[in-house]
Amino acid sequence: MWMSRFLAFLGVVLLLAVAVENSLSPNMHYHRYMLSDYKPQHNSKTQKDYKHIKKRSPAKVEDKGAPNHVGAPNHVGAPDHVAARSKEPVIKLTNGDHKLQLHELIVRIYRDNHFVCTGTIISDILVATVDTCFPHHRFDHLTVKNFANEIYDGKRVNSNETFLRSEDPYLDIIMLDTPFHSPNISGNTVKLCDAEVQDHAIVDLPIWIRQRHSIHSQKTEVWPLQECRHRLKDEEGILAQDNMICVRNSQYTTHCQHGNGNPLVYDGMICGINVYGHNCPHHTGFDLYITIYDALSFSIAGMELIKHNKVQEAIL
Repeated sequence: MWMSRFLAFLGVVLLLAVAVENSLSPNMHYHRYMLSDYKPQHNSKTQKDYKHIKKRSPAKVEDKGAPNHVGAPNHVGAPDHVAARSKEPVIKLTNGDHKLQLHELIVRIYRDNHFVCTGTIISDILVATVDTCFPHHRFDHLTVKNFANEIYDGKRVNSNETFLRSEDPYLDIIMLDTPFHSPNISGNTVKLCDAEVQDHAIVDLPIWIRQRHSIHSQKTEVWPLQECRHRLKDEEGILAQDNMICVRNSQYTTHCQHGNGNPLVYDGMICGINVYGHNCPHHTGFDLYITIYDALSFSIAGMELIKHNKVQEAIL
């Protein structure tokens, strides 16, 4: 009796085994155990997840202390905002509260359809640039193109014929035959610095990139002239003359870039004009600018300073 029950039970087990084997998915894979034959483990979806976990890439290492620009020399001890990219400068006007984006004031200067230099619109008929733009050509008549590629004819004039002044002999001024069409500058002038830009002042250093027809600008710092001369190996001040402005240019290059005539901006005012170019004449990462100011505003500021200090009373 017990034998018949055992055989019946064994038959049930065999039937169940056959049913399970027939129900297995063809996507199953098999592992072999030490004491048995190959047996099914898990389906292919589970296996894919398993492979994904094994091949997971390691966590990224946080990048600490990356420089603002590739290859840019770090200024030890400088604030975080020094030698960093900045937005395009916005320039104040002398009269009213209206302001202009710098690209509206940048012009390209041509002679016989050949690019010569960059200049900055100061009024509706005056463009400021530098004498170093014309080292071998003493021509007077020039053509300028503004951002909209409008063409204007003009000629070089003596600074004494205008309200523009500089303590450096390199200032060059172009007077246009016809005023600029821009209504924003008509009957107005760009605001210029009425005081000396102090050492360590934070300024905007814009560079007109002619190939891209755009302006690149960076925040940087005014360096003491003596330190600049030391870096330029110009101890006698032949290049970095007494009234020039020396600034650090973090866009360090291995060759001189033609950037004469680009303006220097401080607090929304045009305060200098690039005299030698970017990273010129030596590859040290410093740029030199001549000063530029409004003669009338400078005189008024001087009189206010005298009045404030009561120098007149001391003289009398």
